[in-house]
Amino acid sequence: MTRLPERIGTAPAALLLLAVGASCWRAWSWCAAAWFDPGYSHGGRYASLLAAIAMAASLAHARVVRLQTPWLAAAGIALLAFAAAYAHVPRPVAALLAALALSTAWLGVSRGASLAGRWGLAAVLPLSLPLGVGAELYAGFPLRLLATRAAAWALGPGVKASGTALENGIQSVFVDAPCAGISMLDTALLLAAVAAAVVRADALRTALLLVFAAVLAVFGNIARAALLYIVETNAGSASISHDALGLAIFATCCALLIAVLLRVPPERMFQPDSTPSGRYGGIPVSVAVSLLLVAGLVSAAATRTDIAWAADRTAEPERELAWPATWQGRVLELKPIDTALETFLKNSPVQAREFTVQGANELVLLRQAPGLTRSLHPSETCFRGFGWQCSPRPAHRDAAGRLWSSFEARRSDGSAVLVREIYLAVPDSGVPASLDDLIADASTWPDAGSWFWSALTRGTGRTLAITHTLPIHARD
Repeated sequence: MTRLPERIGTAPAALLLLAVGASCWRAWSWCAAAWFDPGYSHGGRYASLLAAIAMAASLAHARVVRLQTPWLAAAGIALLAFAAAYAHVPRPVAALLAALALSTAWLGVSRGASLAGRWGLAAVLPLSLPLGVGAELYAGFPLRLLATRAAAWALGPGVKASGTALENGIQSVFVDAPCAGISMLDTALLLAAVAAAVVRADALRTALLLVFAAVLAVFGNIARAALLYIVETNAGSASISHDALGLAIFATCCALLIAVLLRVPPERMFQPDSTPSGRYGGIPVSVAVSLLLVAGLVSAAATRTDIAWAADRTAEPERELAWPATWQGRVLELKPIDTALETFLKNSPVQAREFTVQGANELVLLRQAPGLTRSLHPSETCFRGFGWQCSPRPAHRDAAGRLWSSFEARRSDGSAVLVREIYLAVPDSGVPASLDDLIADASTWPDAGSWFWSALTRGTGRTLAITHTLPIHARD
């Protein structure tokens, strides 16, 4: 095998990075679509674009770089993992593997003069991926649980945590995903990575900044949950919005992060490369580069067609299920299935029916799933997709003592509705004719996140999700 030089020009290094990026083009096409989807966060697109520009500028400014074979080998392994997992994991997970491959490849070619700050740029790429409502509800649920329990402890013995709700025996305040989930953690880590790149922090200081940002986000989530409870349970604080409260907590965390950044000494811009010549980490350069190129070809070939994630593929149609006929002493009248719902049901294991409540201007959407599936997602995702602006509301406890998550949805034309949602375990005998009987006897979860983690850790059978939509003037 022909030995490759350990020091190469920046043009070949840039071509190597482009080859790695091109082999993951399926992941970037998903990111591009998600960054312009109202159901996902959009700030990452600017951070990733600036990181790409900074990488290109750094390579253009340098005349020669030194290849670091362990990082190049790690990039090859990440590419193979991306190729193997693409059809079996959700798209955000596949995109994360692709971003890790590109980040490690960048670390493999960015050692050299004028490339200080490369550690922060490497961290920006995986942290700038689109973050959807599903990530907040599912991945962020353990953070919400932690924030709720810590807030209950901080608020004193009169408040107890029940799942992700804070209760005082009279009122229940549900800690919704945006209030104490993964969003603040992701944003704090992204800001820390960008700041590390700007101040040209070395590897150790970059890692410490990321750890400090994560700790700040966790404590910020706890403080936000506690203040949310105080605001919701005190009539005099009703004028304080959830968004203003979250913004104040986030600004405080940013101020603390900036105060720490000001004390971080930068890495020198021009540093001598004192790494000894020869093999680095026992791996020849030729082997590492060959592995990376072969992995890129495998990745491009394995994802040449847009294969659906296994859990999202069309399921075998189930037999027609039974649906309840009454709720709260009123008849549920079946509505015709609209086009949007029909399209969703064609590619989902979930069966759904929409009802009107007799004698009331209210809608009830019932969805049944045979087991654990992402298709039983929160209705807030659909509302946002149709252009509604959603904001969390206090949890609702019904006459049977069951806790429902709630949010308020408003449209640009001024219309507004209150939406309440609950998830129930369906008994082997099926759904009874009266929805009240099922709610009174079944195990329940107030939101998709708590149901998903319970099903994941303990297992579950058939599940029924109830989404109750009523006009804003009728919410009392």
